[in-house]
Amino acid sequence: MLMIERKQRSEIIPKSIWYTFVPFFLAFGLVYGQQGSLTPCSCDQSNALCFGLPTICLSDDSVDCQLMVKMRRTNSSPQALNVILCSDMTRYGSWYGFAISEDPWMGEDFVVHCNVHQNSTLSIGEGMTTGHSGFIPVPPGSFIENTTGVGPSLSLNDNKLTCSWDQRIVGGARGRSYDLTDKKYHLLLAIGRLTRNGLVEYHGQERGSSPDQIDLLSTGLVLGKPSPANWLIKMHAFFMIFAWITMISVSLTLARGYRDSWEYVKLFDLSVWLFTHRLLNLIALASALLGLLFIMIHVGGFRTCMSAHIIAGLIANGLMIMQCVAGLARPRTHGTLIRKIFNIGHALGGHIAYIAALIALFKAADQLPSFRLGAVYQWLVFIFIIVHFITQIVAQSSQMLIKSLNAVQDVNTPTTNGVETIKTTETTQETESRYTMTYDYIKDKIDRFKWNIILFYVPFVIIMTIAIYISAIVTAEWYD
Repeated sequence: MLMIERKQRSEIIPKSIWYTFVPFFLAFGLVYGQQGSLTPCSCDQSNALCFGLPTICLSDDSVDCQLMVKMRRTNSSPQALNVILCSDMTRYGSWYGFAISEDPWMGEDFVVHCNVHQNSTLSIGEGMTTGHSGFIPVPPGSFIENTTGVGPSLSLNDNKLTCSWDQRIVGGARGRSYDLTDKKYHLLLAIGRLTRNGLVEYHGQERGSSPDQIDLLSTGLVLGKPSPANWLIKMHAFFMIFAWITMISVSLTLARGYRDSWEYVKLFDLSVWLFTHRLLNLIALASALLGLLFIMIHVGGFRTCMSAHIIAGLIANGLMIMQCVAGLARPRTHGTLIRKIFNIGHALGGHIAYIAALIALFKAADQLPSFRLGAVYQWLVFIFIIVHFITQIVAQSSQMLIKSLNAVQDVNTPTTNGVETIKTTETTQETESRYTMTYDYIKDKIDRFKWNIILFYVPFVIIMTIAIYISAIVTAEWYD
């Protein structure tokens, strides 16, 4: 009679599928659902000049303004320009700055910064930039007019900062001066951190500048113009996409669905799946480290912010390093408790790392306010995720089907060791046909099916890697 162990038969769809995919869709939904809609300070462009960060947020409703400035002439102070700086996403321990410059880069520029200290107090300061990242305070009143006796006004309600002052139309400090009636200037906005002593630190990547010189006494919207991403960002994208989309995807598929394939073939005394799994992971690790190096060079060091892309990327790459070290030191004895614990931890860590990497790839356009990727990129990543998970389900189900065949035995008498006899009603011809089909024949059929899967999946991964990278490079836009 045909004997089937119910427990193994019920695991043709393995548990690993559930703890692989369910956490992904939960995490994906939470991260994607975190996109809020920030309402920038209102701007009447008919009587004010407005500029936002990122520089296209005033013209594109899909982009939220982190910081906005509006300027207008007032009758109360004809020798000054009323300036209102506002932000709907204020962080404690940060400064929010406005500057005018003769060029679109920092250096010898006139800055007014509004500070939100860690203890919730507010302050305003004036200063000048020196070089690329230096800042020197200047005496109060160098740029801010106080002839009305009112002075600057600062408020913080529900994390919404409003900072207002009257900017001198003619001002200066440290031997340099500006005249808003005589010249046009670039507008600059930036957000940075304060030191524990309340001093201004370098702003990093949270900054934007008007593409052209502007008459600050005019009205209207100042909008940014896109420019191609620089080569450091392109190299970061290439190595990360290659590591996670190409190497890790194939490595994970072989490890989860092809352990019982090519049993009689050894590579350096290792199973084919294990040798390939380790090789691809080490290549991916080297590629990911290069990707991290390029982006750290671009941003000028190791900087973090509350971004889904950055947080998920750090989790993914940190776990990758841990997984590679743990994989090389795995216990060699099968069946022991420590080996079982290692297998569970290693599999779970790999799934979490891969899920975090997919989230980081999908949210690549969200790490900086001035960087954007087109919808084509996100659709390609989404299509890859769907096809990848379908492939995992089919491959892992085939793997468990092979394991279930081990529970099928041709016996003549029933047993009482937890195995239930299943009565069959097949005809004599059907019964004879079933018993003549050997285990090796069935396994060969399954192996052929799995071979066809990998023949489809590997070219698909390569094509999607190229398509995703090209779409990222073509659609990437940087707004200064």
